[in-house]
Amino acid sequence: MRGAARHALLAAAHVVVALVFLRGFLLTRLELPDVSAARTAPAGGPPPPFDRAVLLIVDALRYDCLCVHGAGGAPPHAGRLPKTLALVGAAPGAAVAARFVADTPTITMSRLKALLTVHTRGAAAREVGRSCAAPRRHAAAAHPRAPAAAAQGGLPTFLDVGQSFSASALSEDNLVAQLTAQHKRLVVMGDDTWMQLAGAAFDRAHPYPSFDVHDLHTVDDGVWEVRGARPAARQAARRPRTHARRRCAAGAAPRAAAQHLLPALAAPHGWDVLVGHYLGVDHAGHTHGVASRQMEAKLAQMDDQVSHVIETLVGAAGPGGAHERTLLLVLSDHGQTLGGDHGGGSADETDSVLLAASLRKMAAARAAAEATTAAQPARPRQPGQHFSRFCAPPAATAAAGGGAAHVSLDQIDLTPLLAHLLGVPIPFGNLGRLPPHLFAALSEDAGDGRGDGWLPSYAAALRANADQVHTYLNRYAATGGLPAAQLSSVNALHAALAARQPPGGEGGAPPSPAELEELVVAQLSYLAAAVGLARRRFTLFQQGPIWAGCALAAAVLAAQLAACWRAVAALAPAGGVVELSSGLGFAALAAFHTAGLFSVGLLMGEGRLTCALLAAATALLLRAALAAAARARAAAAEGGGAGGGGAGDAARWAGRRAALEALAAAGGALASNVALQALGLIDRSGQDPHDKTQPSADLLVGPDAALQRAALLAFTLAPLGSMWMLACRTSARCVAAGGGGGGGGPTAALVSLARRLCAVQFVALAAFWVAQLSGHADASPQALAAQLWALARRHPLAAEAAAAAGRLAAPLLAAAAGGPAAAALRAVLALPARLLLPRLVFVGALTAICGALAARGAAVLAPAAPPKAGGGAAAERALQLQLLVWLCACCGAALAMVLGFKGPATLLLAAVQAGCVVRLLLLHRDAGAFAAAARRAAPARGAGAKAATAPPAAQAGGGGSGGVLCALGAGSWGMQALGLFFCSGHFCEFSGLQYASAFIGFDAMTPAVSGPLLLLNTAGGLLLGCLGLPALLAGAGDGRAGDAQQAAGALVFNTLRFAALAACMASAAVQQQHILLWAIFAPKLMFELAFMAVTDAGQLLACALAPR
Repeated sequence: MRGAARHALLAAAHVVVALVFLRGFLLTRLELPDVSAARTAPAGGPPPPFDRAVLLIVDALRYDCLCVHGAGGAPPHAGRLPKTLALVGAAPGAAVAARFVADTPTITMSRLKALLTVHTRGAAAREVGRSCAAPRRHAAAAHPRAPAAAAQGGLPTFLDVGQSFSASALSEDNLVAQLTAQHKRLVVMGDDTWMQLAGAAFDRAHPYPSFDVHDLHTVDDGVWEVRGARPAARQAARRPRTHARRRCAAGAAPRAAAQHLLPALAAPHGWDVLVGHYLGVDHAGHTHGVASRQMEAKLAQMDDQVSHVIETLVGAAGPGGAHERTLLLVLSDHGQTLGGDHGGGSADETDSVLLAASLRKMAAARAAAEATTAAQPARPRQPGQHFSRFCAPPAATAAAGGGAAHVSLDQIDLTPLLAHLLGVPIPFGNLGRLPPHLFAALSEDAGDGRGDGWLPSYAAALRANADQVHTYLNRYAATGGLPAAQLSSVNALHAALAARQPPGGEGGAPPSPAELEELVVAQLSYLAAAVGLARRRFTLFQQGPIWAGCALAAAVLAAQLAACWRAVAALAPAGGVVELSSGLGFAALAAFHTAGLFSVGLLMGEGRLTCALLAAATALLLRAALAAAARARAAAAEGGGAGGGGAGDAARWAGRRAALEALAAAGGALASNVALQALGLIDRSGQDPHDKTQPSADLLVGPDAALQRAALLAFTLAPLGSMWMLACRTSARCVAAGGGGGGGGPTAALVSLARRLCAVQFVALAAFWVAQLSGHADASPQALAAQLWALARRHPLAAEAAAAAGRLAAPLLAAAAGGPAAAALRAVLALPARLLLPRLVFVGALTAICGALAARGAAVLAPAAPPKAGGGAAAERALQLQLLVWLCACCGAALAMVLGFKGPATLLLAAVQAGCVVRLLLLHRDAGAFAAAARRAAPARGAGAKAATAPPAAQAGGGGSGGVLCALGAGSWGMQALGLFFCSGHFCEFSGLQYASAFIGFDAMTPAVSGPLLLLNTAGGLLLGCLGLPALLAGAGDGRAGDAQQAAGALVFNTLRFAALAACMASAAVQQQHILLWAIFAPKLMFELAFMAVTDAGQLLACALAPR
């Protein structure tokens, strides 16, 4: 209980440190309540360029999925929208394909902050005739993709990641609020995250659930309105929740709702802004990866639908057509890695797509092309003809190439452009600038975008943009503060703009094109300087809580280090200079890893660094074991010289054998380390190469399908069998350590239960992959049993065994034949194998853990029994060790399930590596015990007599592994647990999370289950490390010495993790203005917080279950 109380106190201290630090660190920029006022258009002035806008958002569409460059060697996913791109290329000067660069974090919520959404303050400014007088509800419902900010053209902060799970209402001006204030009618369909935040803003909405990343079609079909293309059950499952805003004016009956995209496009009188948000590409990436067949099919579907929309709109955009004054935008909120994930700041994640088109100009270009075609034959268009001309090359910028289509722009620049094109004020908090290339292509007076006719209107619009940004910056500086020198420099640029004669000003001739160009360059320079200042300074940190958290972390870390020193020093010495230097060497390795958390390069390569440090720690353990073996040989030689040559030779041979075993164990650990890196470590120095596609029967095609299936089954089932044999062997060694007995009692019953549960888990895990690879994943257990029975009838022995099993199961089935038990059993047996088998694995682990905890709690509450003496105590301790071994095996089976196809092989290699480390520690212990025994057997003379009369704890290499070796073993164990995180395909960015694991065993997201499954997939290695650490250290000493070593080792394990967390906190505090703070350092901090929480919880669990 004392150890549990200590770990509970440490966990509480860690929570306090984290809360204090995060209170100052996770803050957004200051939100101002100001709202941009609508400007009164001069009498007879030109109307806005467009009356309506259609926005098609293809979530997570990579830029290279649209545009591909270079000859040959293009990846399979590149250039997969040829129809769409050909339509854009057919109207030069009327449409633009651009690289759309997102800020980090690249998650839907923060990306929609730069695009479109709503907040309540802007909505409240509406006239009563447009909406009900009742106050609007804040959309604060939890949703993992819900946008928490408005399209104000502002910059995101890292708090957006946390807010993506709980959308909150905002108090800033935004684009949608300005649209609704100008009586624009908004319609949305697709991703239901819009409804989570902005449900009351839309006249009509057709939201569809966005949680289930395995569902590639529901949202997309809902946007497109697919009729009869899915089974009836699927149609019922995807039935939308249609919302229509109520009208308050007397006699204003709601207009008939336009159903989905194509009917809505055919009836433009019912909307002014239409949003269709597709999710299939995002879900295909998360579930199958970018290079999968599912992604290929989904991109082809998007190409067909987007090109069809363009054709439909252009056909109605001629003179007097319904869409003559309609703007079309096809865009993506962010990209994704090759593994299908996003959230970080790599180019794959930040580069997305923007297609912007003036439908009137496209219709005119088409009419001109048709007239030209009628006059002369047209040359056939070659596939990919427009790729190089109408897409920006990878290194292109807005100024490169010279053509209007060669453009790269920030996502925040879309907000002022939309505000100008739709004739609404730019939101007060906007920091974007009007992009010149898009303005030239979309403005009404720009012609084909190649002349200078658009410059006067662009300069005027840019002037309003600059004034708005200037007002916002100075208002923000007056409220929240900005560096005076930098603000003064930016204001000087704006003052220089104000001194210039505006285009078309009074008292003089309009400026020449050269003067206009000079003015535009100056305006763009000012806006670039303004956004640069904002990017550096807009995230508000509360320095007090940040540095208080760092100080508390330093104090807690110092206290833990002091406690570690006392605990290690209280143990038996481990030998001589070699063990001490090995301990100091490991301390240097841990310090290097901690210091590396301040470096971007080491953070990017942390997985490989961790594996390298673990290899070095293994070498230190080997060095200590060899030194102990050498001392044993020396002691044997001394004893053999006095007692006879035969005994000395045998002792020397035993020492040599120990040295050989140590070399073999170290070689096994190093080989397992290398194999783990080859199996799952992701090299983040390049692109994300891991393929998340899990093998299944439908992927095994071709003449060698049977051979592929056999190889895959062997790759999965052989590690499972080896893991089972390893668990049985470890359990048998625990029995041997307890004297060969075990007896009865509650602990023996728990061991038997845990072993049987583990057997069920391993069988279920093996059956799951057999069903997956044989094409029976969707079959129910009843159907599988019928097939097995039909197969068994062909073989007499199998038929006899099946009949015997049926006779044994008959009483159980008869007992459950009636009542609710039978109904529950039938419901369970009706589940398909892909759902039932994983649930059996998870339930087995939970049952084993909960049963062990319940039994231990009952033992604590029961009256104290007299302590067992001699062999009885050793046998009970051995049973407790067995129980811990089987509990680790049960949890390991659950972890293997959520890690996917490579899970069994990964855990087998990790278990072999851990076993080799344990062997090195035991060899050191046994060599020390052998040396002590040899010295006691020597004649009682000189130093030999002193050694014989000294207590075992004081003898060099005495019966335990010693304090230094205990710390070294626990530290190596902690490194292995962290290494398992990296070698299972993870890394410390949000794109490194394996979201598909949350759906293993479940078709839809279940909050009570999906979150724990994702946490198990991510930090399950640390949980196993915490549970297995007592078993590692329990055999290192006897009796109370073993308990002391468990306590010291657990403290070292915990301190290593907290040192990493404290270093991440200090790194984030020191590098607050680092350009990669939100992309690298902050995500690492979040992961370390999760690791620390799992470590504290796991060690509390281990304290409850550890042998006593």
